Amino acid sequence: PEKRRYAIRGAYRLQNTGSQPISKILLTIRREYSVTELLLAGQKPDQHDARFGTYWFVLDTPLQPGAQLDLQLDLDFQSRGFQNANSDHAIVHNGSFILSNRFFPRLGYREGYEIESARERRKRALPAREETPQSDGEHNNNWRDVAAQIDFEAVISTAADQIALTSGTLVDEWQRDGRRFFHYKMSQPMSAFFGFVSARYAVKSEQHNGVKIDIYHHPQHRHNLAHFFTSAKAALDYCTQNFSPYPFDDLKIFELPQMW
Repeated sequence: PEKRRYAIRGAYRLQNTGSQPISKILLTIRREYSVTELLLAGQKPDQHDARFGTYWFVLDTPLQPGAQLDLQLDLDFQSRGFQNANSDHAIVHNGSFILSNRFFPRLGYREGYEIESARERRKRALPAREETPQSDGEHNNNWRDVAAQIDFEAVISTAADQIALTSGTLVDEWQRDGRRFFHYKMSQPMSAFFGFVSARYAVKSEQHNGVKIDIYHHPQHRHNLAHFFTSAKAALDYCTQNFSPYPFDDLKIFELPQMW
């Protein structure tokens, strides 16, 4: 965080849940990332459009229904200088918050990249854009992508004086080369939407009906912690009674800078 830089190395396992073989796969990665490695089933992209950050893979062997393949990636992001407006606050010296939809490769065609202006489409001899009615549950393509359930495990490293957080239970923690490492793992599948947080936190914990409640807060912001615990316990009790038991072992509440 002290350099306003983060690097992501990971692997995703993709499955063909349809009924037809897949021979081509289109991926989109945010254009501000430096891509060191991007491999799908060991293959490099066949085409890359740097303007839109899109990558086409033509599979040597079509992916059959129910079959799986691995996507490996190595990305780097460096925040440089400052902007007049809409500055990127994902990585800061104290209080970083990186959401998965920033770096998670997006699969398939991106309607958001289409030219919306009817005048501009006529100028370029493009057909009129079809507006497809959407239900309330489909109003945002970002949320459509996270409907699937995933197995999740992550190791995060950060500055030695900060705590790093993400989904799951803390499995292990250690220090090496002046940095602090945290290993998290989910005990069951979760939605494909998560975040990484790093800050100089103080931590207060309580247990409630077998669930560990952790509040990560600015060391000087202690006056309302009791209210947070009371509200969290009431929410757990209400939802358990009216919907289902809380399915996880932990409930994390963390403070973010006001800019969020």
